[in-house]
Amino acid sequence: MVKKQRSPIGMLRKHVGDSSHPVLVFDADRVIDYCNEACGRWMGVAASALLGQTAAYHFETVRGGAPIASDVAPPPDVFEGHRVERRIQPIGPGAGGPRLATFLPLTTDGVIRGALMIADPVDAPPVRDRGEDVEEPESARLHRALAEFRRRLGKFYDLPSLVGRDPAIERVRAQVVASAATAARTLIHGPAGSGREQVARTIHYHRNGSEPGVLVPLACSLVDAELLHTTITAHAYADPEFDTSRPLTLLLLDVDRLSPDGQRALVDITHDRELRIHTLATAGQSVLRSASDGGFREDLAHYLSTIEIEMPPLRDRPRDIPLLAQRFVEMRNAEGLKSLSGFDEDALDQLVQYVWPGNLDELREVTREAYERAAGPYIRRTDLPSSFAAADRARKHPPRPIEPIRLDAVLERFEREILERALELAKGNRARAARLLGVSRPRLLRRIGQLALDGSKSDPPEPT
Repeated sequence: MVKKQRSPIGMLRKHVGDSSHPVLVFDADRVIDYCNEACGRWMGVAASALLGQTAAYHFETVRGGAPIASDVAPPPDVFEGHRVERRIQPIGPGAGGPRLATFLPLTTDGVIRGALMIADPVDAPPVRDRGEDVEEPESARLHRALAEFRRRLGKFYDLPSLVGRDPAIERVRAQVVASAATAARTLIHGPAGSGREQVARTIHYHRNGSEPGVLVPLACSLVDAELLHTTITAHAYADPEFDTSRPLTLLLLDVDRLSPDGQRALVDITHDRELRIHTLATAGQSVLRSASDGGFREDLAHYLSTIEIEMPPLRDRPRDIPLLAQRFVEMRNAEGLKSLSGFDEDALDQLVQYVWPGNLDELREVTREAYERAAGPYIRRTDLPSSFAAADRARKHPPRPIEPIRLDAVLERFEREILERALELAKGNRARAARLLGVSRPRLLRRIGQLALDGSKSDPPEPT
């Protein structure tokens, strides 16, 4: 009996399917075309659930209840034709430990058609337990750190300013969670561009245990007492069946710039028992501090500041700058126009050394411009905006300070040189030197003494 010959493709599929190595195949758009059972077990999901998902190189989209293909996204370098090794850690529920994965470009006639991932066997010890040091670019470590922050922050990951390891931002994270949990009146203060308004909005929309209700932003620097009162009451009673169980939340932007009349009107509104007003406020500095200096109403300052959150300037958290820059790159990746791995290490050094007067907003804008310029998988130093480069050069080569011109010292030095020259021409004879200078001998002697010139010698005879 002739044994039926099996198809090579079928045999390959069986061997790969039975392998303990997690295997994935991606098309050119990073869509998962194939996933074996070992990969599904490693990621804690059914292998079939991963098919058709896009493994984008970012963590901006978390699909409720669905496996997260971004955990195993091929680095953008692969689609530039490079073989890449990465330490991969799926973070979904039930996922296995970190594995060393190899990504290979799949080419046809010199054109990259997709990518292949093969990871360490699922029954092998995780990478962390084997003590292996995987050589990776800094951007890969930052990408993995963002995955961990996504796991830790959950719903608060949407707020870029909360990402970081600096103790100051860790304190901010704890305060944001507390504010959202308690619905306490909260003041967020810090320098412009530090993310104050975004923090306030995040607190509002992530309140625990209740619907957030209506959020009414008010630019306090632009409203007077009458407009403030009219705007608030109009929103409060816009619904004929006004529901006091869902309080109106005022987002008071730059409340420290509210006029004294506006502050008085706000106090009256917050004491109106027919209204159930909740407040979130932003300011350049603590209004309690302003109140102690007489620049703000003390009763209103205490009312607004049940919880105070101080946003640190970016220059005070240099260790977080690479992580934040990577986050902004991956936010751009999420838009789908192209996909970058991140900044190279030289460009990261430039970012860390910069002083960031515009804080997070400036870093976001610098990243946007550099991302658009980048031609390869990495943003390089030459991709940074020209304005950023000029500012960096100015920092490294500051102008020389202008030395003050001391007129008395300049005149004294000039007079000393003239007197010494006259005495030299007169061969030390002071009477003749006085005639050369057009001054009297007593006046010359007086100046010689004042300038501590050698005037102790008597006059030599005048030459005949």
